[in-house]
Amino acid sequence: MSGIGFHKLYHYVKLEISGKHRERFLNLCRKRKYPIWDVRMGQEDVSICMRTCDYRDTFELQKRIDCQIRVTKEGGIFVFLKKYRKRECFLLGLTVCLLLLWFVNGFIWKIDVAGCERLSDVQLLNWLEEHKVGLGTKKSMLSCQGIEEELRESFDEIAWTSVKLEGTKLTVEIKERLELPQTNAPDLTGSYDLVATENGVISSIYTRCGTAQVLAGDSVSKGAVLIRGSFDLVDDSGTVTSSCAVVADGDVKAKVLHDYEISIPMTYQDKIYTGRTYRTMSVQIGSLQLHTDFFHKKYKATETICATRQLKLPNSFYLPVYFSETLQMEYYYKKKTYAKSQVEALANENWDRFLQKFVQKGIPIIVKNVKIVTDEKVCTLTGCVEAEESITKYKKNHDPVIQTESTDREVEN
Repeated sequence: MSGIGFHKLYHYVKLEISGKHRERFLNLCRKRKYPIWDVRMGQEDVSICMRTCDYRDTFELQKRIDCQIRVTKEGGIFVFLKKYRKRECFLLGLTVCLLLLWFVNGFIWKIDVAGCERLSDVQLLNWLEEHKVGLGTKKSMLSCQGIEEELRESFDEIAWTSVKLEGTKLTVEIKERLELPQTNAPDLTGSYDLVATENGVISSIYTRCGTAQVLAGDSVSKGAVLIRGSFDLVDDSGTVTSSCAVVADGDVKAKVLHDYEISIPMTYQDKIYTGRTYRTMSVQIGSLQLHTDFFHKKYKATETICATRQLKLPNSFYLPVYFSETLQMEYYYKKKTYAKSQVEALANENWDRFLQKFVQKGIPIIVKNVKIVTDEKVCTLTGCVEAEESITKYKKNHDPVIQTESTDREVEN
């Protein structure tokens, strides 16, 4: 079909063939590999399209075959140019338009990102911009496979990615991991301790490497050493002979208290719309922007809603042309007072959002307490959450440690 569409650009003719041997004429054309399209069979005739140069070669066949052939239509680019040969400005404008379309087809004018959950679209678009992939980038400079590999290397959250180039549109689709890959110990050398990041009560401790300094049920403060980054080597009598520096590793969970407090004034500024609106249109071509709000009287306070649409041709052929419609709605503020039920409901909404952060991180809540006090001026909500969470981070151990000659010995703590 693509070859037939290409032949239509040339000078072609539409023929009407009648007579007893019209099918034989078609068979001979097929045998000589003449391109034929738009074949329509009638009761007494056949209608076909073929190139003009091939039609001239069939004059000899027409003499040998008992059939009548009549040209009913001519078409193609040459017929079009001949028709408008006296309209130089039109042809010049059409030529310039085609050249511009051919030129802009070599660049990226739209980027779509799909599949983001923990990551945001803005993060990926900024990353693409840093790697010189943005609007106006030449398509010849892009490597879709290279972008896919660099994305997986740059973001641990990405498990699978697909980068496709269609027309002037670049589509980046990702699949995020269900769980981030966890590394128990970073790539460190020397002696590192695991210390507490919060005050709390140890609920469980499991040591993989190093020496545990606390037990379940112990109260610890922020910065306290939980697992020391060394272990002692002892002889048969239980005497410490030497110490070995290691990077501490283990899982330590503790019950941690989180306090929350919010105060909401009883008075607030309510936004009242006047009903006066103003619409403006704008066109942006590349970096050039044209507005239609030259005679608009500015409002003191407005809320603006803008809708932008990009010009698109078939087959994902986006152009750097944008049409924008802006709606401005005038408003003013009026001082109002909350009812007690309203302000307490608002405080509870903030409390629920605070609790939702623990749910999103997968941290179990053991106990939660909340209290609301409302007077004439302010509504105050105070709350406390006891949650069980990991409280470890790495810290360099600067204490002198004797390094053993053999580091292959395995010691049970």
